[in-house]
Amino acid sequence: MKFTKEQAFEKLKAILTNDGKKPLRMSEQSINKQLDTLMPLIASDETELDDFVEKVKPSFETMNGNAEKDRSDFIEDWKKKHPEQQQQQQQQQTKSDNPEVQALMDRVAELEKDKKENATKAAIAAKKSELLTKLKEKGITDKDWCNAMVNEISLDENTDVDAKATNLLNLYNKNKSTYTPKTPGSPSAGVDKDEFEDVRDARKQELGIKDGQ
Repeated sequence: MKFTKEQAFEKLKAILTNDGKKPLRMSEQSINKQLDTLMPLIASDETELDDFVEKVKPSFETMNGNAEKDRSDFIEDWKKKHPEQQQQQQQQQTKSDNPEVQALMDRVAELEKDKKENATKAAIAAKKSELLTKLKEKGITDKDWCNAMVNEISLDENTDVDAKATNLLNLYNKNKSTYTPKTPGSPSAGVDKDEFEDVRDARKQELGIKDGQ
């Protein structure tokens, strides 16, 4: 053959990296091993370098592409399994050596945080309003009871209002069948604090609070 393995290696490496403009994904050791296998099979004493490279180039491009995909899949899988570390890396990458720029970036981050918190509060307020409407639709006319219970339970922007309303209706009916009506103006009139026991017990379990705390 009219070329050496080193010449074939350099030619192929230049092709796979677009003359150094992009990284080589398959290892140099893999390229050399493949050349050791292919050169005796494809090249003869009269084979020119360009002819040999043209014949084997598709095989090397496929292997390099597979190595790129394996790398991408590994990185994507790592990001999914380590979201906290990924977020820390992103925060570190956004740091600036310029104090004024960094102060501005910190201010923007703070505004974004406030915006997110306000959006969450607004969503929870909307859920509370929606839940109160649902309770009224289900026939619960005791506004004080409804307001007290809605403020007592845990809500977030993903709360299933229909499910919560059904649970509260069941609790309301249970309390109605258990407790005697209070006369207006009596010390015990209004919502009996014991009516909240079921909700409070569930809330304690949710927060991991033991009795007596």
